[in-house]
Amino acid sequence: MQSKILVPLDGSPLAETVLPRAAAWARATSGVVLLTRVSAPSMVAPPTAWTIPTPLIGYEDTLHDMDLARDYLTDVALRLKKSGVEVETTGLDGDPAAAILAYVNEHPEVTLIAMATHGRSALSRWVLGSVAEKVLHAAPVPLLLVRPDGTAEPAPAQAGIRTILVPLDGSIFAEQALESAYGIARATSASLLLVSVLPVPDDMAATDGGLTPAPVPEQYQADVAQLTSYLEQQAQQLRMAGMVVETQIVNGRPADAILRAEAEARADLIVMATHGRSGLQRLWLGSVAMKVVQGATLPVLLVRARGAGVPAEARA
Repeated sequence: MQSKILVPLDGSPLAETVLPRAAAWARATSGVVLLTRVSAPSMVAPPTAWTIPTPLIGYEDTLHDMDLARDYLTDVALRLKKSGVEVETTGLDGDPAAAILAYVNEHPEVTLIAMATHGRSALSRWVLGSVAEKVLHAAPVPLLLVRPDGTAEPAPAQAGIRTILVPLDGSIFAEQALESAYGIARATSASLLLVSVLPVPDDMAATDGGLTPAPVPEQYQADVAQLTSYLEQQAQQLRMAGMVVETQIVNGRPADAILRAEAEARADLIVMATHGRSGLQRLWLGSVAMKVVQGATLPVLLVRARGAGVPAEARA
């Protein structure tokens, strides 16, 4: 069964900035780009059953919206096919997030949802904290989010993936991002950068601020040693599978540290789980993941962790 990448659009140039990324993904995985646009639902029955006063959104209005959506998707599909990508279209209606999730749940061939985090306002609004976040909370497949830079200019069609950054916090939840990262790296010949974040102790922060130097706390040294060992174990498993892998421990607040590591490594994609463990290194949903998406200048692939995690045998 050929995998499909579902790309919800709202008719705006900003929402279309995700298309080059989705097309590149489809080429790398020999998949299909499936374009959709969600039309507002009719608030009345068809003409044969009209028995209530004039509604806010009538049946004829809904048909008109569906026609416009179909024409729009056809136009976008024709443009996208010129880049050598297989493209399909489908129309949906109803609440945008609910319609997207229902379609994905009913169509197992959809293995990825790709969407921009901003679009136009009104009923078809694609805005982080609205449709994208609702989809993230319940999506059974990974969600690729692309934050437009405000110019509505798409990324270069030839933009490839060379370095994939994967934040890990030592939990089996966060490790579930490795499955997706590995698949992408294998398809694109990209390298992997595994990153863990450690908060900066108060005395180290004071030293950075130019105050009297203080020795590094023993607990901090122990945490560094533990994370270093953990990251190397994960990296070694991936290297045995033929991946080029590097590891890095960064200090600071999780989202800020991840974004700093991304910029320094000039990564092309961040792949991260949306749940992690509690405690000082807590990642992700509702805090770190959203902050990373809002601050990143590159695409972020969010993988919703399943249950208690994936058994080690399955990950291997």
